Amino acid sequence: VLRLARFAARFADWKVAPETVALCKQIGESGELNHLTVERVWVEMEKAFSEKAPHRFMEVLMECNAIEHCDVLSRLFAPFGSMQLAFAKALGLVPKERRLYVAVGVLSQHDVAMCGGPSRAQDCFLNVSGLSQAVSAADLLGVLKRARAQQESEQFNDLVMAVLVYERAGYSSLLNFTAKQLLTAQHIILQVRASDFEGVAGKELGAAIEQRRIKELEEGLDIPTTVSRRSSQE
Repeated sequence: VLRLARFAARFADWKVAPETVALCKQIGESGELNHLTVERVWVEMEKAFSEKAPHRFMEVLMECNAIEHCDVLSRLFAPFGSMQLAFAKALGLVPKERRLYVAVGVLSQHDVAMCGGPSRAQDCFLNVSGLSQAVSAADLLGVLKRARAQQESEQFNDLVMAVLVYERAGYSSLLNFTAKQLLTAQHIILQVRASDFEGVAGKELGAAIEQRRIKELEEGLDIPTTVSRRSSQE
């Protein structure tokens, strides 16, 4: 079933015969998909998301009712609706080598920690989730630190690509910061260095750097220093 969906992602115009869909549904309903190892499911996903039309992988899984009948897929993607499909269609803009991590980050409905996948996919999910809750400069700095933006890490690059997927799919309103703002924020925090604080050391130095970064983010991006999501909604 998973390989069928992967082939659909490789050959974008390929149609799955109705009788094959019916057979796949029977396989799912029988519980056979849960005999696959977790590692096998992730390998198939990694290959599928690197194909020409990664959204077709998800479309065929939906058509075959495979998401609801495979524990790993269900924990990752259920319920899978129109918004997730729009995200899947936008995955083509993501470089193939990072597409699995970004796909999980934007498509997953739940914390993926218990699904046995790579930690980088978990990181992307948590960073996207954190960004969706970020409102203030302090919130944003917390997301940047978790994504290790100051080290210009792969995790930060994955987060930027995930935000671009939101934007391409037409759901940028679900996040309070754009990809451009994230890159600007990274530049801002990289400009604050320990050498700026003469005579300050230890914990005091760390606190001073953090406060300066928050202030610079506030001014550079014109956002509040600290505010809770609840108070902002009220």
